[in-house]
Amino acid sequence: MVGLSSVIVPITIYTLDYLPYSLCQLASFLLAGAFEKSIYTIALLSLDKYITITQPLFYQRSVTVRKTVIFLCILWVFSFLCWLPVFTNNIADFDTAISICFINPLADPVQVIVMVSIVFGTSSIIIGFCNIGILRISWRQKKQIQSLTLTGSKQGNTTNMKAFRTILFLVLVFYISWTPFCLEWIIRAFSGFTGTPKALLCTFLLLSMSNSFWNAVIYTATNKPFRESAFAIFCRRHGQFQFSSAVKTINLKQSEM
Repeated sequence: MVGLSSVIVPITIYTLDYLPYSLCQLASFLLAGAFEKSIYTIALLSLDKYITITQPLFYQRSVTVRKTVIFLCILWVFSFLCWLPVFTNNIADFDTAISICFINPLADPVQVIVMVSIVFGTSSIIIGFCNIGILRISWRQKKQIQSLTLTGSKQGNTTNMKAFRTILFLVLVFYISWTPFCLEWIIRAFSGFTGTPKALLCTFLLLSMSNSFWNAVIYTATNKPFRESAFAIFCRRHGQFQFSSAVKTINLKQSEM
């Protein structure tokens, strides 16, 4: 459900004379802010998972529901505040290649390069660092289990490989989804190159928009408790008890990581 609701659908506005430029600015502002929020959210999820595993006691004491809600609200506000210059610098434009109003990298190359470097660059470092750290912990636990019993070794290998595949898929999907889009933006802003084929531009845009959706698909495909929860959500005839049991199983699995 989170993945389905996180797919960013751009507002398509055609170049009609009676539509004001301010409407194009608003569409660009909303889309750019949503993109930034999406990248930050994925990075924070990785950081949240890393702290949960490495500092469980600190996490339980410090991370509360109230603090999480406040922080997410601040994240939303900050993501959109960064793009307020759209209304003053005239950097919004109707992109005929992808048929949407969006930020024109050629209008303000410096701002575009800085924003992409900060948002995508910082988030990429956080995601890479946290997930590599989780993998190292997973491999270390595998070695510890192997030293105990043969049965534990087999069980540990299975769990470790599942965790490795899930984390690997999540990291690869993030970079595959966002790198082409951000790289094309930087190249266009830095060199002024506008010869990228329309089909590629549309593909880059769709990849970036679908990143959060694929995260949910990966979790569901590689994690049995998530599959049970998804099944319970979409097939309510199975009853509230099964759904609650699946959620409890997920919480138990996370506490054991």
